[in-house]
Amino acid sequence: REEEQVASLLSYHVDGLILSDSQHTERTRKMIATAGIPVVETMDLPLSPIDMVVGMDHRAAARAMVTEMLRRGRRKVVYLGARLDVRTQLRMEGYYQAMADFGLNGQHLLTEQSSSFTLGGELLAQAMAQSQEEFQEAERQGKALEAARRG
Repeated sequence: REEEQVASLLSYHVDGLILSDSQHTERTRKMIATAGIPVVETMDLPLSPIDMVVGMDHRAAARAMVTEMLRRGRRKVVYLGARLDVRTQLRMEGYYQAMADFGLNGQHLLTEQSSSFTLGGELLAQAMAQSQEEFQEAERQGKALEAARRG
């Protein structure tokens, strides 16, 4: 898909490209090299950039954010992810690294849908419902254990 879009843009003899992905086919790279125009890749920090990059390390950013939440005393931190692209995977890795740093198990909810505020709210509601169900189950088990202890 990117190949077709880049080819179409290059047919208009554009003066430059801004690409929001850093994973390109060899054909896309060849077309861009032949065009000899400036290219800015955004969102990531590719190992082999085409030209210029304005991005971030998604794994490190997620790890830093989760570490700060945990440092502030939060312990029920759930990772909500959408699209399941490379950036989502990197952020989830950073999340799990931070949770492990604090000796905690992580929990995640993922969807292949494109992210949106509405979807974020839906995933948050699912996470909260699961948390409530887990609390209720633990409470039931605790009551059963106490009842068995009392005979």
